[in-house]
Amino acid sequence: MKETLQSFYTERITQFKNHRDSIKNQLRLSSTIRLLLFVAGAAGVYFLWSQWQVAVVIAVATFILFLFLVSRHENLKRKRDFQQALLDRNELELKMLDRKYYDRVDGSQFLKDDHEFSRDIDLLGPGSFFQYLNRSVTKDGVATLAAQFLSNDLTGISQKQEAIKELSEKIEFRHNYGGATATLLNNEKDLKGCLPGLKAMRPLYLHYFLGYLGYGLRFLSY
Repeated sequence: MKETLQSFYTERITQFKNHRDSIKNQLRLSSTIRLLLFVAGAAGVYFLWSQWQVAVVIAVATFILFLFLVSRHENLKRKRDFQQALLDRNELELKMLDRKYYDRVDGSQFLKDDHEFSRDIDLLGPGSFFQYLNRSVTKDGVATLAAQFLSNDLTGISQKQEAIKELSEKIEFRHNYGGATATLLNNEKDLKGCLPGLKAMRPLYLHYFLGYLGYGLRFLSY
């Protein structure tokens, strides 16, 4: 079983490395294209400045294309980070198979002297079951897992077991979910602290800008 899992994770590591490196090449090409576009646009405006209407059209077109390339570059960076997160998770699983997990969060901060069983078994602390099992990528996730470990409530335990059994067969789903979370959030941040900022975000209505831009170009063409 261990050899099968090692082969599985090794193949996925190779796959994600190839995807990541491919996206890195696209990022380098994207940076080069943006530089060439900027130089070409600046040169066009400079040499055609006497024909100011043409120069303005070149400047606006260059600006729009540059914004598009910046947006595309950021999307590529997110894809690269996602592939890197998937790569990291599969490398982690290989380490866990070899029992090399003593550098991970061990949950010692959740030990309680007055708790019924937290110190009686290897539940938390160095070399604990928590340290081996934990795959959380946020501080809130770590705290939630520790709370489940310390809970003495048997309500819904059969449903939890069924959920664990179902998720144990969905490796790709688990890795994609964890990889996406690791990509979007800084592991050192408190998830609850991020929520106000996320709720305050407003979309950039680019289509409104392009609409006004169209009116401006019509005016310049008269």
